[in-house]
Amino acid sequence: MLKKIFFGCLLLLASLQLRAQTCTFPGQTPVSAVFVCSSETFTITTPTYCGQTNIPTPCADGAVYQNLNPNFFRFGCYTTGTLGFTISPDDATANYNWQLFDVTNTNPVDIFTNANLFVACNWSSDPGETGASSDGTNTMVCTGFGLPLFSKMPDLLAGHSYILMVTNHSGTTQSYQLSFGGGTATITDAIEPHMQVASLSCDRTQLSIRLNKQVKCNTLAIDGTDFTVSGGVNVIGAAPFDCSTPFGTGIVTLFLDQPLGFGNYTVTIGNGSDGNTLVDICTRSIPAGETLSFISAQQQSTPMDQLNNDECKPGYIELIFRRPILCSSIAADGSDFIFTGPQAVTAIPSMPACTNNSTTSVIRLNFTTTVVTGNYQVQLATGTDGNTILNECLVPTPAGAALPFFVSEGVSALFTQSNATACSQQTVSFWHDGNNNTTSWNWNFGNGTSSNLQNPVVNFAAGQYTVRLIVTNGICTDTSFQQVQINSQFNAAFNAPDIICPGDILNLKTPAPEVLTAGNGVLVMVLPATNNHLPESSI
Repeated sequence: MLKKIFFGCLLLLASLQLRAQTCTFPGQTPVSAVFVCSSETFTITTPTYCGQTNIPTPCADGAVYQNLNPNFFRFGCYTTGTLGFTISPDDATANYNWQLFDVTNTNPVDIFTNANLFVACNWSSDPGETGASSDGTNTMVCTGFGLPLFSKMPDLLAGHSYILMVTNHSGTTQSYQLSFGGGTATITDAIEPHMQVASLSCDRTQLSIRLNKQVKCNTLAIDGTDFTVSGGVNVIGAAPFDCSTPFGTGIVTLFLDQPLGFGNYTVTIGNGSDGNTLVDICTRSIPAGETLSFISAQQQSTPMDQLNNDECKPGYIELIFRRPILCSSIAADGSDFIFTGPQAVTAIPSMPACTNNSTTSVIRLNFTTTVVTGNYQVQLATGTDGNTILNECLVPTPAGAALPFFVSEGVSALFTQSNATACSQQTVSFWHDGNNNTTSWNWNFGNGTSSNLQNPVVNFAAGQYTVRLIVTNGICTDTSFQQVQINSQFNAAFNAPDIICPGDILNLKTPAPEVLTAGNGVLVMVLPATNNHLPESSI
């Protein structure tokens, strides 16, 4: 499948005037990145010229790297492996650069400030096709002529989200093609959209439908004609829950013309007045005719049965609820929740979504102390406010509900090296202490070599290198960078005339003055008339 993307329709003259402007057009900012759903080929048309924001890179060459005339592409990884892709310019003289970021659980705009989001890059100054392939030897290629146009294919992790930034460094007005392939990672989302759960509002006049994934908000017919409800009631409107991201909403609310009586019902989706059902960002639709059953009954309590936590030394856990919880029913001192485990734990609740005495579906419990490794349990109790927690219909969740969670020791990728500054070719030893049961080491030495040893020994030629280490203990992962500087070897040789007469000026000159840190490499002396040679020890 070939997809063509038009980033702006401005005339070239108008575009050139924007060359130094901040990027705001769709697809030219990290937040509005084009979502990649499969290995389809993208054709990127004449860009809007912009970009003046610095990009952090591990390149220690003093060069400035910026989002010059960029396009951004976002995708997820569904199977761990390597990523291969090719950027093919229509203009053979055009120079495109790229950098890949891991934006999992972070704001996409953090790519401009957080160097730890770096995954791979190629900033070669040469024109032509570029990308990541089996021909590459290093995941990091910095700026400069004569450098490889293809980097080594980077490793992607399942469950992580990535952003690829492609910059039009030469400012060409022609198009380019971006195609994915050659790697072993899966970036195709195989999940089809479906209706999952339907629930009534407290007064039974609104029906909320939770989907198994997000769908585009503009595919929902706001007149409600995408849906029909059994039992003789009419759907008179529909609204998405949240449209703040390009992926759309995962919840749709239907407005009914009368309260539903108690009993069993079905909701059916079909093609609405807009000619479609609900469509995800990969243009896959919920099948017309799909039916979901639900019950209209006396309001029940909302169970506490889902917990999210980062097992690697978390600072908090999150309790996820099927129905909204009244923020005002949550004791501010955390007394609604009791922890048991290897150590005493207390936590203070926070609900970022709670404003104006509203509701929340997520309660974050922030630990007041560092939590050690082990198995824990959080249990719901009657707090100092005289109740447990209440849902939006004022029905309490019974005390005693409990959920287990596990905390693992985090790992640190900090490492040491034998000598960070040396002359000529140098053998450098690297050490990692294997803290907290580290089981895997992934070294990249910036010179085209890598290692999976815990304590490798590497030969470096003269130059400056960025060394990256990724470690994991099977649960937790960490990354760190260090610089290795191998200086050029100095030569103490100098040239002098074979014959000199008393009173003459003696010029001593190094054969390679460019290696000196000061001066021009010339030493001028006046030879005393009483001495016709200069002792070797005084030179």
